[in-house]
Amino acid sequence: MIWKWFVLFLTASTKWAIAAGWILNADSPIIAACVALAGGITGIFVYTFFGEKISIWWKSKRKPKPFTFNKRKRILVKVKQDYGLAGIALLSPVIISIPVGCIISYSMSEDKFKIMRFQFVSLLIWTLVFLGISLSF
Repeated sequence: MIWKWFVLFLTASTKWAIAAGWILNADSPIIAACVALAGGITGIFVYTFFGEKISIWWKSKRKPKPFTFNKRKRILVKVKQDYGLAGIALLSPVIISIPVGCIISYSMSEDKFKIMRFQFVSLLIWTLVFLGISLSF
């Protein structure tokens, strides 16, 4: 039983959308939402404070490829330009994942506490949305 919550915690720290599905199908959605929220907050904390180091490491391991635009990249650039840090934070948990959202946010602002505030609020909003959906059905 404890392994189930541990897996949910670890999953929520990286790809929160999977944890959202878990909230919708859980026997006790309130506990699942709390565990997913705690995992997401842990992921935000880790990737915000270590995102710079992860980004440098990733760039050193990757061979540079020519940059090409596709539909997904165009949408992310538009969100980044139009809505800024709040838009990236709102999309992070469900669409682009917490690690990618934190690294993109770090490229926009080096104020780590500001990034964490936006990411935390966004994660809390998404948790409440999915918990509300789960409890209403």
